[in-house]
Amino acid sequence: MHRFYPFLVMFTAGCLVVSAPPLVAANSDEDLQRLLRRPGGGRPEIVAQFDGDNDGVLNKEERVAARLHLHRLAEKSALEAFQRMDKDGDGRVGGDEQESGRNNPLREADANGDGFVDRNEAAGVAYRSERGTAALDAFRSHPDAGRLAPRNFRNAGSGLYDLGTVRTFFLEFEDDDWLAEMHDFYHSDVNVPATLVVDGESYEDIGVGYRGNSSFFLMAPDKKRSLNLVMDHAKKGGDLYGYKTLNLHNGAEDPTFVREVLYLRVCRDYIPAFHANFVKLVINGESWGIYLNVQQYNNDFLNDWFGSKKGVRWKASGGPGKKGLSYEGEDPAAYAGYALKTGDAPESALSDLINLTRVLGETPDAGLETALSPIFNIDGALWSLALENVFVDEGYVIRISDYNLFQDKNGRFHLLQHDGNEVFNVPHGPGLPRGFDATKLDPFHNIENRDYAVIHRLLKIPHLRARYVAHVRTILDEWFRWDRLEPEIAGYRALIADEVLRDVRKLYSNEDFEKGVLETVANGGALGIKEFVERRREFLLGHEALKTLPPAIQEVEVMSSGSGPVRVTARVTAADPLHSVWVHWASKRNEPYAAVEMFDDGATGDGEAGDGVFGGEIPAQARGTRFQYYVEARSGAESITSAFHPEKAEAAALTHLVRR
Repeated sequence: MHRFYPFLVMFTAGCLVVSAPPLVAANSDEDLQRLLRRPGGGRPEIVAQFDGDNDGVLNKEERVAARLHLHRLAEKSALEAFQRMDKDGDGRVGGDEQESGRNNPLREADANGDGFVDRNEAAGVAYRSERGTAALDAFRSHPDAGRLAPRNFRNAGSGLYDLGTVRTFFLEFEDDDWLAEMHDFYHSDVNVPATLVVDGESYEDIGVGYRGNSSFFLMAPDKKRSLNLVMDHAKKGGDLYGYKTLNLHNGAEDPTFVREVLYLRVCRDYIPAFHANFVKLVINGESWGIYLNVQQYNNDFLNDWFGSKKGVRWKASGGPGKKGLSYEGEDPAAYAGYALKTGDAPESALSDLINLTRVLGETPDAGLETALSPIFNIDGALWSLALENVFVDEGYVIRISDYNLFQDKNGRFHLLQHDGNEVFNVPHGPGLPRGFDATKLDPFHNIENRDYAVIHRLLKIPHLRARYVAHVRTILDEWFRWDRLEPEIAGYRALIADEVLRDVRKLYSNEDFEKGVLETVANGGALGIKEFVERRREFLLGHEALKTLPPAIQEVEVMSSGSGPVRVTARVTAADPLHSVWVHWASKRNEPYAAVEMFDDGATGDGEAGDGVFGGEIPAQARGTRFQYYVEARSGAESITSAFHPEKAEAAALTHLVRR
């Protein structure tokens, strides 16, 4: 039977009245999926139904009413499913009658293990977690967990995401029933209120909820689940060190705890990516161990990287539908796999997205770069693809899901990362064949698959393919070496090791944590990071596309005088015949770059013809103008190999101030 039956308790005319809210009608399975937020359903809007005082949040009594409502809906759904599946009408649903799929509410309802589900078992399964309600029923404070009080901690004196700081977050919930309440409101618009204490400062009435999919469904409720902390839940303008929402990840898929923090650290050298570090979490005085503190994909993130909170945020969901930016016609329904994350997005948001896919999918190769660049950050996308491929992340490259897409205030889209907990490993779930050796993922994986439109279109254009390969090479040179990664990992582990080993609710064993950097652990589910890096690096460097030596670019100089054009010169050498040399420039950050070809002809301020020095002219700029630029050299005849100065190209372009 139900583990929890809340009721509204009121005093009326001196009498105790116990009542339950009316059952809101749900006329179809789709309605129930929406209201209950099973996979495949939408996010239920519960607050509007139960916010009796219209303050925008649910108080304790309103939450009790909402929970009962959800339980009754779930029971109704389970009993309707029971009626539907009991095809022979014998009052029992056997294994051959069970519907397949994750949305079957009876798939774990056989409480007595006799191979059948009866009506009572169907009713009792209502709104249970996929790992069952036993852990919720039996939840008690863990006797081996550490006990801490907030008065022992003071300001750490560093930024919220400082990699050298491990703060302690103290959460205090009003009731001991917080775990079940969080479970009931998972993926709804209801947050459970709590007080957060950080660095000796108290923040009252923040909102707390579970986040994620696999990190919720695949974890027992008494283990670590990922959390979302909303600082402005009840207080407008509330924040913690300038950030309104915090994501605390539980380390799912990573016995070492370092994969996602490390991957995002690398990503930030090349593309806008989340800040991340580690925190220790204490709930109602009891330690819940180390969590990953990963920045939220919200306006704070946009302001950090794009200097503005304006724009439209999208996320490619993990559900059905094509989400690789392939053009699927003009019907908006074909783009349902893209989740709009901006609440006040303009009406043109979806049509702009469809237009992007149309330009990407329908423009001939010869004109694609020119047509696409004003509305899509091509270099940023190539960096994102290169990062995912080198580290074998499960986002766009492998699954065309779980990646972010942002349209900035100027209408230009940027392909961004969503998470990184499965890097340095074989990603679990769909996308790669079972048993596939992820260290041998081809750098051009999915190039022939039109559903992966960014890969399929951009990497078939020779100079963009060469740019992508150059980015892969830069990542291998700058980061993807064990002598570079090992000290970074060692620094993280020095900060968190003691706390991880004491954590009684972590998802993996102490042995897995201690050995997981060097060895395969978790019953073969997590490759050793060192082993992965060394094997993956050897494979990529041995790939034909990376064997050819790129050109070398030296002695880059910029000259601006008078009212004429700005001259850029560079010395270029190459083992193979030079194809062309270019200077790319832009007047502002995050704007499209224009390309100007450079020549070694003695007529473009390059010195003598044929001396290896190339010159090019950027259009005249007003005095006081600061612009960004970088140089590209292409060599080869049948296939192009590119080099950039600086090597990070648009990710770390040079700047020049016109002083004339």
